[in-house]
Amino acid sequence: MMLPDLREQICKQGRYLFESGLTSKYSGNISVLDRDSRLIAIKPSGVPWLEITPEDVVIIDENGQVVEGKRKPSIETPMHTAVYCSYPETMAVIHSHSKYGTGFAVARLPIPAICVNSVELGGEVPVIPYSPPGSKENAKLIAAGLRGHKAILLAAHGVLCHGRDLDEAVYFNEVLEEVAQFALIRRILGSEAKLTDEEIATIAAL
Repeated sequence: MMLPDLREQICKQGRYLFESGLTSKYSGNISVLDRDSRLIAIKPSGVPWLEITPEDVVIIDENGQVVEGKRKPSIETPMHTAVYCSYPETMAVIHSHSKYGTGFAVARLPIPAICVNSVELGGEVPVIPYSPPGSKENAKLIAAGLRGHKAILLAAHGVLCHGRDLDEAVYFNEVLEEVAQFALIRRILGSEAKLTDEEIATIAAL
């Protein structure tokens, strides 16, 4: 079995995302890129997070072609491969339907840079225009929208985060969800306060 460690990571972190409430039974997907072979381990389509085994995880190449695996890879494979091709430093991609982040996505509103943790995500989290999930158009919009950001919102859909490894990508998903909650509370309290460019630069320099 190819890339057993990456397959196990996907199973482990997928369970964590589900048990943490960051995604639901079937929704979302995870992939990890192997630096040496440039092969990608990705969640299979239509298998519940709690039931996925390492053998279920599919291995694909950077063009999205299946190299090993009996199951069908996620229908949103194009957006994963587009991110890897556009950002050589990226080794993991997570797409989730976390409640607060997706709330901003369905409202088609960016998450403003309101707190220290916002800076870890690249400042304001932008929302890209709607396009059909799994489409080439969707993949292109995501790849372009991520420039300078660790996370973006997919209009009427969900959240996408990427990192230098899967732990980092999961962390960014958690940070985004926390900042989205803070942003909603801020709005309920009637505030429009956000970080200034100078404050963002000061935090980024720490």
